[in-house]
Amino acid sequence: MGDILVPDTVKKNAKTAVSVGKPIVLYGPTGTGKTYFAKQLALETCIDYSIHTATPTWTPGDITGSIQPETEDGEIEYRRRAGCVSQGIEKADEYGDNWAVIVDEITRADISQVFGPLYTAIEDEDQVVFRNDDGESLTLDDDVKIICTMNMSDRTVNELDDAITRRFAMIELSRYGDDERASLFDRWIGGLGSEVEIDRDELRRLFERHHRGINEGTTTSSGDAIMEFGPMHYEDVTKFLAHACASDGPYEGEQATAVGQAFATYVAPRLLNAAALPQINRLASHYETLDDQFEAFDLGPAVDLATRQAEAEEREMGVSAYE
Repeated sequence: MGDILVPDTVKKNAKTAVSVGKPIVLYGPTGTGKTYFAKQLALETCIDYSIHTATPTWTPGDITGSIQPETEDGEIEYRRRAGCVSQGIEKADEYGDNWAVIVDEITRADISQVFGPLYTAIEDEDQVVFRNDDGESLTLDDDVKIICTMNMSDRTVNELDDAITRRFAMIELSRYGDDERASLFDRWIGGLGSEVEIDRDELRRLFERHHRGINEGTTTSSGDAIMEFGPMHYEDVTKFLAHACASDGPYEGEQATAVGQAFATYVAPRLLNAAALPQINRLASHYETLDDQFEAFDLGPAVDLATRQAEAEEREMGVSAYE
């Protein structure tokens, strides 16, 4: 899957937790590479993995398993349906090796309810997690590595059920240091290819100004940070540019336009999706500032996107105020 991009301390802590059989939660703001690192960690420590994304409709059965009624020829039969952890137990047994179960974005589900039966199994290795169709008892052992991810825009660690923080290793993927972030930007921009005629130094400077403006408030009048935002989203910008601005690409010779469209396609929507109205207004101001500062690039599409969302939010609040 490529090089591990997370800070070295994160990698060491995560690999140690997995090696001692501790389930882990990788948490942090959007764009810090949680899901990508979860897959890399799984492949480094296990024969393979399965990945499942939590939803608000999840029940304990989605984790441990359930018995479901099925109708066949007018008659009801009951079938056992393994949950994601039960499936992982079966896979580990099938291969006789470590198997990773990745549960992505766990805060989309009701953690206290959904993870309840799993907590007991984590603490008691003799606890039966599920019985499959053959009547075999499935129990959780060290061959099953549970790796979860959690977006900090959904909930803070302090708001989590104490039950999960006691049983899981909580590993933070926070903002990268200046040198680590610069190394990522250099790698991605360096991979644009010779066909893309773009000012790479200016693009690198845009990435850094954009990142600092979001995380440190360097483009806001108050000097307050807008939100936490990791660097991984900028890789999508460079991938877009590598194809769009190449020879015969749809934006060949229109690099300034392509950069703005890349930000409006991959970066601004992700920020706006997690933002409240005051943050949306600051994002609009942020993109206006960058558009003024970087004459080589047209960031108007990102400005328009943020402005339109701010206006829509204000109209909705206005309607609600009179109801």
